[in-house]
Amino acid sequence: MKQNLKIGDILYRRKNLVEHAGAYLGDDQVIHNSPDGNVMVCSVEHFAEGKEVKVISSGLSTLQARQFQERAKRKLSESKHYNLFSFNCEQLVYEIISGVASSPQVKGAVLGGLACTMLAKTADSKHAIWFGLAGAIAGCAFVNSQRNYDLVLTK
Repeated sequence: MKQNLKIGDILYRRKNLVEHAGAYLGDDQVIHNSPDGNVMVCSVEHFAEGKEVKVISSGLSTLQARQFQERAKRKLSESKHYNLFSFNCEQLVYEIISGVASSPQVKGAVLGGLACTMLAKTADSKHAIWFGLAGAIAGCAFVNSQRNYDLVLTK
């Protein structure tokens, strides 16, 4: 399952309505942030939870891979807890890879939610909150459907 992975590759697997993100550290190790706990390291198989894992190749140079591993070690030593909006799995991965926390899934959910809420308010709907929720789900799903993967690891 892991033979084609390189240090810094971004791993995604389905988790209900979203994609759970992790990053490959090398030596069969994945770093990820889970609502069940803090930042943790596990095997690729454990990360997969029996599901298909989609991979975006990082293409890091040797120097960048070392910097990536150093940032990952620092994140493991911090006592920051999971937060859907400010410290989720995707934000952890992007911060370790690039130094900047980012979550395309959260951005898509926020934009979709706002757009649908505004449309519902404009239409004078009494169910704007439900339209907003549906828009958030659709926004996140759209972001995930547009992501390009370089590799798919099967169970």
